[in-house]
Parts: sequence; structure tokens; C-alpha cells
Amino acid sequence: MIRPKRQRRSRCLQRPPRAPPPDRLFNQEAVAILANPSGYPPETFPDYDSPLILINKDDTQDCIVANFGFAPAEYAPAGMPNPMNARAETVGTNRMFGKYWRACNLCIVPVDAVYEPCYETGHNVRHKIWIKGESEFGIAGIWRTWESPTGGPPRYAFAMLTLNAGG
Repeated sequence: MIRPKRQRRSRCLQRPPRAPPPDRLFNQEAVAILANPSGYPPETFPDYDSPLILINKDDTQDCIVANFGFAPAEYAPAGMPNPMNARAETVGTNRMFGKYWRACNLCIVPVDAVYEPCYETGHNVRHKIWIKGESEFGIAGIWRTWESPTGGPPRYAFAMLTLNAGG
């Protein structure tokens, strides 16, 4: 289910159209959802649902559906920011992410590209970031759950781990 509740931004993820080959590190069960992405648009904007691979403490993986952004609009308190990125330099001490970092809530975000906005021209221009020669890759991420305000199942949410560019 897609829930674009907040203003759309240019930042988005582009997921691979198929599951990784069997020789990859992920077990086939964990990535089965990626083999049939029907119901999900090819690009994921903030507050959209997206497949996510959780790294469990016993080194197994689970593939789940999660909200892109650490604070889903329908669960988070009004006015709470919804970061899509967590800075690797401060993730352990940041008030929003620290608790989940210390709990080892780590994940892999499967994508074939990431688009970031660039305003150098004075206009929003989408810049594509990908790995040349690779059809898909995984981005390190951090996840959490939100309890449903109506008593339903918890909602998974994630943010990508990022580094400041050098220079």
C-alpha cells in the first residue's frame, strides 16, 4: 500500500526489478518479495512502502515491507521530522536513532539507484547515484517499529545510513 502523506521530494529509491541471483549472500526466502514487486511503483518516495531486508542478531535475514522514512506520517506525532538518512558519524548518539543503533536494528535497502536533489542551478535537478556495471546493490540502513494507534500490527520504518562527502 502506498501512502504519500507528506510533500513529495525528489529524493527517492529505485528498486531492482528482480531478485538477486542465488549466489548472492541473501537467502532466497528473504528476497522472494523482490521477485514479484507488483503493487509497488518502481520509485520509492518518502512515506512509500518498500521491501527491506532485516539483518537479525542471529545473522539470518527477513524480507519485510517498511516505510521509507524513520517516522511514518500516520504513526508519528504531528511535527516530528521524518528523516530518510541517518548520518553514520552520529547515528549512535543521535536522539532519534541511537536507541535503535545500540539495539543493532540494521537492514539492507535493495536498490538499483538512488536519486538525490541538486539545487546548483537554482532548480531541483535529480542526480542519479548507482554502481556502474551492477544492476542492483544494497544500502546499509537502520530500522524501527511503530505501534499502531488503533491496535493493529506494528509498522516498520527505515532510514539509510549515509556519510558526509569528503571535501
